[in-house]
Amino acid sequence: LKEEIKKTKDPEKKNELRSTYYGIVFFVATGMFIQAGGVPWVLGDKLSANCHIGIDVGGEDARVACYGYLFDQIGRLIGTEVGTAQTGELVESGRVKRAILKLMSMIKPKHGMKIIITRDGRLLEEERQGIKEAIEEYLSPEIRQSLKLAIVEIRKNVPFRIYDIVDRRIKNPLIGRYALIDKNTAVLCTTGYPLITQGVADPLLIYIHNMYGELETHEIFQDILYLSQLNWVAMDKPSKLPVTISLAEARALFAEKGITPASKLPV
Repeated sequence: LKEEIKKTKDPEKKNELRSTYYGIVFFVATGMFIQAGGVPWVLGDKLSANCHIGIDVGGEDARVACYGYLFDQIGRLIGTEVGTAQTGELVESGRVKRAILKLMSMIKPKHGMKIIITRDGRLLEEERQGIKEAIEEYLSPEIRQSLKLAIVEIRKNVPFRIYDIVDRRIKNPLIGRYALIDKNTAVLCTTGYPLITQGVADPLLIYIHNMYGELETHEIFQDILYLSQLNWVAMDKPSKLPVTISLAEARALFAEKGITPASKLPV
């Protein structure tokens, strides 16, 4: 490309080739940086929750485990852990409990904490119980009295669409638009206008389970939207999924193929 840029006389063609060249260099360099364990950026505005944990389950046969990622209030990756059930524990609840316990050990407990745990797909009742057991084991009753913790199911296959009507014409919704189905269920657009100009934005279906206290619904949506901006794969646009889920999902998919990524960021 560099040689072709030198040979090209047409200014318009030269600019087009330069743009292609710089784009390739940028994405190759950032890809290498990410694979080496680097994080290109964090959020400028703080999240409403003190920390976010994303979990997904995957693996081969009897080696199915829970994969968890912990992020702080500016979207910085704190750590990742793998949870497997211990002897005598139910597999479904035990693996989630162990992953959450390991991640919680990286957090200094304090009064008034806000924690959001996102689950890729449907949350099983056994998994919910595992999370509850982990919280009760790690946090004292005094800390739990002022704790606000919500588990959020994020589903990608959504039978709904959101759109805006401008001058009687149907348009893609602005990024961040949401529609409440009921108090704890909503459809949220983490992609949309102005980044999507063709087709229809594919939103997320979100179910909120308040386990301790009650987090503000709009704060949960805002945090999920902000975390979707941490897309380190295609860095010129947001991801459909929040980074907590996209990483946990990728790690679980690797596990199903018997692969253990060398980097904490399996992207």
